[in-house]
Amino acid sequence: GKSDRDDERQKDLLAFFKGFDPKLKELESQLKKSKKERPMDAKLKTLQDQLARLEKPLPLDTGLRELRRAAELSAKQLQTIRLTSAQDVAWALINNPAFLFNH
Repeated sequence: GKSDRDDERQKDLLAFFKGFDPKLKELESQLKKSKKERPMDAKLKTLQDQLARLEKPLPLDTGLRELRRAAELSAKQLQTIRLTSAQDVAWALINNPAFLFNH
């Protein structure tokens, strides 16, 4: 009976009889194939590439870059209001037709 065999002997017998079962071999083969890594789907690869491209930040528009620079300069001018006023007066005098005519 069963009590006459130890665990090691039962494993050996089970392996021996499994070797004769063609259906079991086919199922084990299918199981191995199902565990193999599958190639990536072409559509999924395309979508992942598109997502990676869209996640990159857009380059700054040149107009926006100029506006940001102008805003920074304006903020600096507001901090030095007396210098800005002096520059405005000097610019107005230099570009005055009477000043240009005399020099």
